[in-house]
Amino acid sequence: MTNEKMSFDAHIKDWQIVEVNESDLHELFLYGTVVEDRKGRFKYGDYIFTSSIVKYDEDNNFIITLNSAYKLSGSGKHITCTLYEASKLKLYGSL
Repeated sequence: MTNEKMSFDAHIKDWQIVEVNESDLHELFLYGTVVEDRKGRFKYGDYIFTSSIVKYDEDNNFIITLNSAYKLSGSGKHITCTLYEASKLKLYGSL
């Protein structure tokens, strides 16, 4: 099944998988720029930092988090950071 046929809540570009890996915490999050948000939470060009990733379908560029499903455009990056750095990324949109 291709991602065009999968149901998604938002379409994201310029995305990154953010890995937080500290002693007792290992979580993955999605950070990127909104192209479309079908739930009406964000407008085009807003950045998002999602809740924890539950499933990442690399073949179809599709991510499911605790709260939503995301279609990804283009190739993304994988970054590893501390919880503090991730919180700065979420709050301010940059490290």
